[in-house]
Amino acid sequence: MNKVNLVIINMGLARTGTTSLHRYMENNKGVSVPTNIKEIKAFLNKTPTFDFYKKKFDFSSAKVLFESSPPYMHLGLDVFENVLSNIETSFGNEVDFNFIFSLRPVLNRAFSHYWHEIGSHYAIFGRRWLVKEKDDPKRFNETFNYSFGDVLNGKSFKNNYLPEYASMIEKTYLKFGQDKVKVIVSSNIESGVSNIFNSKGLDSNNFLKKIRVNQAIFPNYLISGERATLIQVDTSHGPKLVKLPKNSLFISTKHGAELISDGSFDIKKVYNASVAWERKYNTDLVSESIKHFINEQANILDRLPEDIFYGCDKGDVVSNQRFSPETLAIKPSGIPIEHLQEFNLLEDPEKY
Repeated sequence: MNKVNLVIINMGLARTGTTSLHRYMENNKGVSVPTNIKEIKAFLNKTPTFDFYKKKFDFSSAKVLFESSPPYMHLGLDVFENVLSNIETSFGNEVDFNFIFSLRPVLNRAFSHYWHEIGSHYAIFGRRWLVKEKDDPKRFNETFNYSFGDVLNGKSFKNNYLPEYASMIEKTYLKFGQDKVKVIVSSNIESGVSNIFNSKGLDSNNFLKKIRVNQAIFPNYLISGERATLIQVDTSHGPKLVKLPKNSLFISTKHGAELISDGSFDIKKVYNASVAWERKYNTDLVSESIKHFINEQANILDRLPEDIFYGCDKGDVVSNQRFSPETLAIKPSGIPIEHLQEFNLLEDPEKY
């Protein structure tokens, strides 16, 4: 097996370009990413030996291993500190390892996280994360009917939407030193990654091309009543008439589409959950406690050394973390025409 010169662990946060960063690394011949799965979460409650850790990667000529596991930062400060201890125990002084922390303005990131979870899970399976298959009997037993304001203010959602990210970065810096900590920003991943690789004497040429993946998508729900319902909806080919069978719910997401009946699920309950999802959020509604949290985290970043910020200016990063746009919004996506054709729901007969 080839000698590994460096291990890079992308700690997160979710919705800050972690998947894009994974793709950058995957496209570089000098880097190996985990086999078959992006988030191996190797150090959650584990202290693998380095030999065991390497088995999670499939490589021949790569000298760098790259892992991206946002859950490290989304399970609370105590879990995060345990992860750092596990890494220290596993690697010791025998392995050169670096941490990457990717940042994005706090509320923008949280809103993107909110809609990503809706589009990737809640809209398809309901609130239970253990439900992963459409034929699971627990599917839609619990629905996610929370607004963005609800999750910002709910204690049970804190680690997902408002994690103590700057405190985690500071703890990593205090434990391992500034040479092992790299902070980049999602809006300029290319420059950040190039600077990190150049600092290690590694080839960064493959990181010059922009890669953006895994965007949050607005899921569409259409419901009928006791009679077949004719509805005009926005599609990828403009407004079209859609005819739904009676007592049915049509769900269209980036993962595909489905037509379900009232006999299978309580479709009114499922549909009503979607009504609560907040498409637009006025940031003037943010509570004083959340404003204090955002400012507190920015203050922690501000006391970190300039040298850990790669491809970005520390002052700009700190200012951006405090910044909140007047309105957060997700752009509605038209239903792909092929989703409607699949279920023969188009009322007009023309082909598209």
